[in-house]
Amino acid sequence: MLESALGNVKNAEDRRRVLIPLMREGVKVWTSKTTAKKWSDVMKDEDGDFLLWKTHLDFLTSNIATFQYEDIKKVLLGRLRFALSRLTSDQPKEAIEEAIFVFLRATRFVHDAGYKELAVAAWQGLLELNLFRPLSVEDEQSALESFNDFWESEVPRIGDTGAKGFRHYVETEGAGDAAEPVKAGSIDLSSSRDVYKAWAYLEQAHSQEAKMPARTMDDGTDDDPFRVVIIEKLAQYYLAVAFSNEPANIKRPAKALLKQYPANSELYNAYALCEFANDPNVASKVLRAAIESPSLSEKWYKFLFYRTWAWMEFEEGNIGLAKLRLCSSVDDTPKVTGTDVPEVGSTALLKSHQTFTSDFHQYLTDGDSVGASTLAECMILLSYLTASGNEEPTSASQGNIAAAMNTVDAISRESQDQVGTKAHERIFQFAAQLLYLHASKGPFRRVYLREKLSTFICHFPQNTVFISMFEWADASLRVIDETRDLLYDQILVKEHDCISSRMFVIQHELTHGNTNTIKAAFEHALTSDVCQNSSVLWISYIRFCYAQKQLRAKAKDVFYRALRHCPGSKEVIMEAFVTLIRDMESDELKAVYNTMTSKGMRIHVDMEEFLDKHRSESAKEKRR
Repeated sequence: MLESALGNVKNAEDRRRVLIPLMREGVKVWTSKTTAKKWSDVMKDEDGDFLLWKTHLDFLTSNIATFQYEDIKKVLLGRLRFALSRLTSDQPKEAIEEAIFVFLRATRFVHDAGYKELAVAAWQGLLELNLFRPLSVEDEQSALESFNDFWESEVPRIGDTGAKGFRHYVETEGAGDAAEPVKAGSIDLSSSRDVYKAWAYLEQAHSQEAKMPARTMDDGTDDDPFRVVIIEKLAQYYLAVAFSNEPANIKRPAKALLKQYPANSELYNAYALCEFANDPNVASKVLRAAIESPSLSEKWYKFLFYRTWAWMEFEEGNIGLAKLRLCSSVDDTPKVTGTDVPEVGSTALLKSHQTFTSDFHQYLTDGDSVGASTLAECMILLSYLTASGNEEPTSASQGNIAAAMNTVDAISRESQDQVGTKAHERIFQFAAQLLYLHASKGPFRRVYLREKLSTFICHFPQNTVFISMFEWADASLRVIDETRDLLYDQILVKEHDCISSRMFVIQHELTHGNTNTIKAAFEHALTSDVCQNSSVLWISYIRFCYAQKQLRAKAKDVFYRALRHCPGSKEVIMEAFVTLIRDMESDELKAVYNTMTSKGMRIHVDMEEFLDKHRSESAKEKRR
């Protein structure tokens, strides 16, 4: 039907709409040779159609008959260059988004094939060149020339111990010393008598040693040329991206960031939240300082700080103080003296409600969706903390959850078209957090939580926060598994299917199901379009089958299926030598190894040399 439709299309857009589903579905019924010819025929369409190119890439990376590491790497790097060449076009945003996707896909592909050093080096180069570029270097050509010198000097780079960065290297005119040569760690030989198991142990040990790029003077680089990543290999991977910080030990990096971005209000709020996990008093001081800064608390940021402060107080069990903090964003309410918390008057409550509501609508009108969602959170929290006439079970440490959810419903009905999808989802996530905190502080009805969470899931079926909350609320001994029903009826439908939802289903069955339901969850996931090429899921399925006595005979078949779908994953291939080693014959293991080498996978220990050495040592032992 699709092939017939393709012959009757009148314009490029219609051709695109038919061609992509045709190529996706066609690979399921065409022979490998026919599919390759079909792709050759439509190759001219790929430059102007990124989605079609991605479909072709999916075919190339999942077709074991034609898979070759070097060929696919060329395809990825070619597309990256093409995307970067379009940055000066009239659609630079689309070009940079495409380049980011291709860069991520390329480095993941290289890493999966075993070339971990190159993947890490690509990210090191990208971050150094874009985030630590010297201020004195303005044009791109000068930056690249300076960066080449920096890289070849082998001084510590981002991620290495003692790294000071590309900028420091240029500003000190290359005064830094190269990193100290790394001595090769001793790798204990496997005690296994199985020669293939011993080889696998050694191969994995060397792979673990090769997580980071080596320097020229490091031990072992003479025998393994891939350990050192020279600048020529790296230059193809340049691209601009952002980075995120690890929240653990937050104080030092946070202070450095705050010094660099002293006017970033959301950064101060994030820092306060991180400190709250360690010391609520420090978090309060951070928020108070931010509120007292006119530049930080302008526009809606003041409401953000007070909302965060009120939430912290409520989480600590200070419901009266939480009310006071929230209303302080609008009015000079009575101050806290000692341990006495003054009651917030009705006038202050009314003023707070009116201010939150009017500012919410104003930010909606102005198109500021983040500001609008922040004011919406203030409205929801105010309803929870202050509304009377609670329809749900409650205690002295809880607020009015029914009033809060009614406010959520009203905001959703009124503003979902204006506020935007991301802000609308953020409002629902805040509501889900409130539901959970409310339930953790006293009585609640599980059916009420499930009802509200079902509404959130209906709007955002791929949000695992809502799904996880629903599962938690469904923790009961009833025969009917409402979470399972929800997953299959609303979430795993074609238009909403995604890998995170599939993984959630498997995790749900692992904790609530039996061997048959777990197996079914794996099968449903790995036969779906979104998960069939997931190496993580295939490896998990292989190990699950092998661990179950009644499924162990099936594990080898699952492995070969995984190999067909993920020919570029060295970890999948190594399952033959790790999980399945006892069930694999010698000729099967040799065939698997030959597949790795013929496809271009990274091999640290040559198997033939290892086997010859093992035979020689065995012969010597016998002669003794």
